[in-house]
Amino acid sequence: MKVLSWNCGGLNDPRSPTLPYRVWLTRIKKPNFVFLSETKMSFIDVKTKLAFLNPSSCFGVDSVGSKGGLVVLTWSNAAVSCILKTKNFVFCEIVESNGSLIYILFVYGEPIVEDRGDVWIDLIRIIEQYPNCLIMGDFNQLDNMEDKLGGADVIRGFDQFYDCRLACDLHDVPFSGPRFTWSNKRDGEDLIMERLDRVYATTQWFDSYPNGKFFNQPLICSDHAAILYDSDPEQTRSNRPYQVEGWCLYFPEIKNMIADVWD
Repeated sequence: MKVLSWNCGGLNDPRSPTLPYRVWLTRIKKPNFVFLSETKMSFIDVKTKLAFLNPSSCFGVDSVGSKGGLVVLTWSNAAVSCILKTKNFVFCEIVESNGSLIYILFVYGEPIVEDRGDVWIDLIRIIEQYPNCLIMGDFNQLDNMEDKLGGADVIRGFDQFYDCRLACDLHDVPFSGPRFTWSNKRDGEDLIMERLDRVYATTQWFDSYPNGKFFNQPLICSDHAAILYDSDPEQTRSNRPYQVEGWCLYFPEIKNMIADVWD
């Protein structure tokens, strides 16, 4: 099972490379689930815009003006249903072919630290009822100083989030790739980078998928990087040198930039 999550920073700008990059991710990574946060659009508009990807099901939440907006698209042979939608969560139930039930909780944490406590209380209530769960998304919250570069030397909201993790018995899923998944896009001493996009799992989930890990993608198009969870990743090696992502070539100015630099 592959699950992709990305705070895309809006799908409402036709001039942005966000949508081509989003399409490229889907076609190259071939996830079974895609979660997009901060679509900045109504759910019906996002569903219409992405209909050409032919998902088997689609669930979502409207933005409030230009803030928020969530959508989950699925390509799965399992029976998938949405049992909860809020501005912070999309909670999905998956009935596997053997009849067992698993759950994925897609999270968009509150940007305002004073409002996060209520989100963590809701998360605890969900996990208490559905303990076989993967939790994934943009938490808007750090849980250790190693995941922070620049800015203040304190983590606001740490205590409440740590208590939530303990109450839910959530474990960090191992990751590879760039450490930081968010940047304030400033230069020099003003640069701040953090790992806000993460994957956690309950003990029951880890028992079922002990080899699961996720992969942080490069920071492209948005101030957040996409992350890809794989429940059973293949151990492959490649000696092919990194060159350029194919989706970039949709934009003539990028072709010109590459030609100038490589010349």
